[in-house]
Amino acid sequence: MIHQVNPATGSPTGVTIPSPTLIARALAYDRATEHFWVANWDSNLYEINRSGAIVNSFTPVGRSTYGMAWDYFSVGGPYLWLWSQDGPGPYLMASQVDPTTGLLTGVSFLGHGSAGEAAGGAAISDQIITDKVVFAGLNQGVTDRIGLYDLNILCLPDNLSWLSVDLSSGTTPGNSTSLIQTTFDSTGMPFGTYSGNLCITSNDPDEQSVILPVTMNVEYYHFFLPLTQKR
Repeated sequence: MIHQVNPATGSPTGVTIPSPTLIARALAYDRATEHFWVANWDSNLYEINRSGAIVNSFTPVGRSTYGMAWDYFSVGGPYLWLWSQDGPGPYLMASQVDPTTGLLTGVSFLGHGSAGEAAGGAAISDQIITDKVVFAGLNQGVTDRIGLYDLNILCLPDNLSWLSVDLSSGTTPGNSTSLIQTTFDSTGMPFGTYSGNLCITSNDPDEQSVILPVTMNVEYYHFFLPLTQKR
């Protein structure tokens, strides 16, 4: 079973989801679909919904998976990452998986470990270190510890609810330009200055991310009405 826990108290709420594996050792969550990803060592990779129904099942990828993490941030994503025992010597390994195919992408890195340690759970977050996306991998040992690894993602998109663009993807030939129309909407927003970053990612190996700072000023609008003089 997968058990829901109240983070304020640390206690189970009583809500459970059946796991397709005997032990839900590796667990990740995709908040966009509200689906969970589950694996147990070198089992199939399972995508399930909140009822426990299997949405997708992919054959094993050859990793001794103890932890998984969902990646919203990397160019070309989202991706699933596996945290496993597959590094040489005491090193652990993080391996990137394409969740649409269940296959390894070939992107991986080694995590530091010590003799006798094993991989544990994993997570990816932009809330731990300012302006960085980090992979958090648990090392199980005599004393458990968590290592943070910079995923080197240079452009972190802000939640700009007041800004929209008319194009989410496209192709621009070399030595040319593409026009993108942006719309600012201040409806219901208090007066003030709002700023953030609009991120554009590409397959350019030299500059995969471009940051465009955006600012919106919400101000009073003054109306001047003519006065009528009566005689």
